[in-house]
Amino acid sequence: MNIQASQLLVRAEKADAELEITYAEWKSLQESVANLTDPGVRKELPILWGQSLDLVSKKIPGVLRIMNQEGALGRLHPREDSDAICILDKVATAEVSWAHKVEATFLLAAKQERGMARDSEDRIGFMPHESGYRAIALDGVGGSMHPRHLVRELGERSLDADDLQASIRDTLRVVGEGMVEDKVMVASDDKLAFFQKKRLDGGAACVLAAVDYDSKNKRATVHQIGDTVAFVQLPRGKWEIIPKTLSDGKSFDSSPEQLNCKDPSAASQIDTVEVAKATGVIALATDGVAEHILLNGGIGKFIERVQSYDGEEVSLINDLRREGIADDDLSFLLIEPQ
Repeated sequence: MNIQASQLLVRAEKADAELEITYAEWKSLQESVANLTDPGVRKELPILWGQSLDLVSKKIPGVLRIMNQEGALGRLHPREDSDAICILDKVATAEVSWAHKVEATFLLAAKQERGMARDSEDRIGFMPHESGYRAIALDGVGGSMHPRHLVRELGERSLDADDLQASIRDTLRVVGEGMVEDKVMVASDDKLAFFQKKRLDGGAACVLAAVDYDSKNKRATVHQIGDTVAFVQLPRGKWEIIPKTLSDGKSFDSSPEQLNCKDPSAASQIDTVEVAKATGVIALATDGVAEHILLNGGIGKFIERVQSYDGEEVSLINDLRREGIADDDLSFLLIEPQ
């Protein structure tokens, strides 16, 4: 274990209460902390890095709190050290050249059986730049292997990439190459490990929607695959919904397209749509939220509702569930230049 990892582990021990584990568990934790503090592991073996993150978060969460303070866990939401059941938060950027500021509103909750929001297989992210911004929402495909680790890496690596599709293709390749039995953690139980190894061949899969906004030309470029939906505001309060095939809110079981780390070439299947006269206000929603929006009054009504629950995320999620929103990982991102 390197010196940085050793120091981090000592600091985390002091931050957490009593820690009672076996020697074997302690050795595994040491290796996991070392993995988290080695940039090369995340770069080349993102599944192993993600598994290490999960192990450390359960046993010594103080490590993640320290890493997040140092910016080492990335820029996506929900944060990996969050202990929230659901999240409704608004973040404003500093002034940028084309706007006084840009506000991002996040609504996040995991499928009820998962518990905390950070255990969701969704991730969302947002990054402004000198001429606009990029926003992205990703939804891991249930039943595939390690989809949460896949969406974390795709989102993080593509947030500031010059070529989004190329970044996604390269990340799929790296994740796929590291998703083999000698490069990931498997269970100590032989029978369980056997089935885990067999499932690795199926890969990790996800769907996504991303928007690149060009403030100079008032243009939004939407990149989309599967059943994650982008809403782009036009003048006079009108909205463009992408993909159009889901705009009726009734076709969410008819989008089999997805990305899989065992097939990097699938990145070429991402649809790209140019939307002119975009105001700069956009929203992204993974399938559970998007379906609810489209069947219950549309995006404008949903935005008003989210804003009316300021600071009351639990009440909002509970109300949505009483109304029949899918018991799914729920993610919504709203971007509003001021």
